[in-house]
Amino acid sequence: MTETKTKRVRAVVSEELKAAVLADCMLLSPATVAAKYGLKANTVRGWKAQECTTALTIVESDPIAIAQKKQRITALMLEYLEANLNALVAQAYVSADPTYINRQPAGELAILHGVLADKSIRLLDALHRGGERCGVSADREQLE
Repeated sequence: MTETKTKRVRAVVSEELKAAVLADCMLLSPATVAAKYGLKANTVRGWKAQECTTALTIVESDPIAIAQKKQRITALMLEYLEANLNALVAQAYVSADPTYINRQPAGELAILHGVLADKSIRLLDALHRGGERCGVSADREQLE
């Protein structure tokens, strides 16, 4: 009996998706992020490790590339944070509608609002702490 081995084909993943996955890895475990995006946990772990290795290589070799990468990551985090905050605002308006409120179990409303608020606040804190480490000026008063 002969075995036939099939060659695995790797899926092409957009840079935007990979950036979103890596941004989520700042707050969530690779397994949680993988489940969220329908990816294998080992794939997400590999990307995260590769990103760290790449960052270390860049740090050792090219100060201009470091600054560009920091700016790109900061811009992605700000865009992601803005989208989360916009969702929070929209959700707050919807959940303030008495008709909507009366149709929803209070526990589910509390969970929804809590999750969105917590994630945005955690990302804001991570942005602030990361900005300090990366040399990005983030005035604490602007963030509060």
